[in-house]
Amino acid sequence: MPIDLLNKIQPATDVIRGSWSIQGGELLCAQTRNRLQLPLVPPTDYDLKLKVRRMHGDDCLSIGLTAAGRQFSVVLDGYGGRISGISNIDGKGFSENETRFDGPPLLKQDTTVLVICRVRSDQLTVEVDGRNVVRWSQLQRLSLNAGDETSEPLALALGSYNTGFQFSEISFVPIAGEAKQLR
Repeated sequence: MPIDLLNKIQPATDVIRGSWSIQGGELLCAQTRNRLQLPLVPPTDYDLKLKVRRMHGDDCLSIGLTAAGRQFSVVLDGYGGRISGISNIDGKGFSENETRFDGPPLLKQDTTVLVICRVRSDQLTVEVDGRNVVRWSQLQRLSLNAGDETSEPLALALGSYNTGFQFSEISFVPIAGEAKQLR
């Protein structure tokens, strides 16, 4: 059964840094360095679905995930919209490890896209509008950048760097196990 995380977000409680707000039922982040904890700790296997639109700026969306008991981020459109991948693999950022994906921006200005993150006990995949952009199975090599921790260990998160985004859907589907909802 899907869990509507968008309706559970409370910016006053969930902001780690930056400027976040709920307006008209949508989550907005300003064009600055942002991080927000989602009010949920996932089970082993799950899907996270985002409908997101780039409003301002040309840098990254960061999706904080958990797999194999480790937090990490999937970065879409880093370094001016040119590089995507997992941050971190063996302590190396998304632009320096084998998940690096170079190409034109995945998140175009003023266009809503569907991002689906599928985390399983043995693999991670990320799709943007049906296009597979990340596939990774060595989950024990994942780690998180220092400073990107959440107040609740292993909680999911969203972030951006000098870019404003609008989220019209943030839904979560547990596949195996139970999620720990933080509210």
